[in-house]
Amino acid sequence: MTNDRSRVSIRSLRDVEELRPCELVQRETWGFEPLDVVPCRFMAVIVRNGGLALGAFAGREIVGFVFGYPGVRDDRMVHCSHMLGVRPGHEGRGIGLRLKRAQRDAMLRRGCDRIVWTFDPLETRNAHLNLKRLGARAVEYWPNLYGATSSVLHAGVATDRLLVRWDLTAGGSNGEPMAIDEVPRLNRVQYRGGLPVSSAPRLDARARRLVLEVPSDLRGLRRDHSRSAKRWQARLRDVFVAYFRRGYEVVDYERALDGDERRGAYVLEHGRAR
Repeated sequence: MTNDRSRVSIRSLRDVEELRPCELVQRETWGFEPLDVVPCRFMAVIVRNGGLALGAFAGREIVGFVFGYPGVRDDRMVHCSHMLGVRPGHEGRGIGLRLKRAQRDAMLRRGCDRIVWTFDPLETRNAHLNLKRLGARAVEYWPNLYGATSSVLHAGVATDRLLVRWDLTAGGSNGEPMAIDEVPRLNRVQYRGGLPVSSAPRLDARARRLVLEVPSDLRGLRRDHSRSAKRWQARLRDVFVAYFRRGYEVVDYERALDGDERRGAYVLEHGRAR
């Protein structure tokens, strides 16, 4: 295994044989049983009908992929990015970011300027990639989208998802930390017995920007303390559903709130055009 990012190449995947390794990535990344793996035959048909699959390779070995298909939202054509997976042992090398940027470039060449996808709000690493690094924003909350799955990552917790919209011609990342010291906070996080506990979040706040505090390692919480993770999921669901209804969007994610690496923050903002 190499840590040299320059040796990872990205290329299109078009037929069944090229797409077959994506099944392996799904099993390794999410721990899927065969029933939940998107088969390469289906992916090949989608690619031939306007879809896009890109693979990241270290030499001849696939280390990640991104896959999506054409869709329609709000009466306009969009690209629906269905899966982005990076194999265990290759995380933290910027492969996911490179795949998303290659996906963006491919869509712009096709004349498509918007990509949508979903991610689990309990996966704060994905929140950082999607909201901070890519500059996308979350605009809807979909409870238990996939129902029960075989993925060990879900650990019996409902498959709630945030819907992300990435406008490809509207600026870039939110790379600089957002100044949120004076932004009203919807809740407070404290640690009791080693576990993060949230105060009851405000659902009636009125300000242009709002901050929702979260533990920075919600994945670990779900893995080791599923009951606590379910309580956190319920908190996030209440907040996002309430504020999306009132015209807010989730526009950023801060990894360390007030310098505390154990706490992160979702940043909500009102009044952005859809």
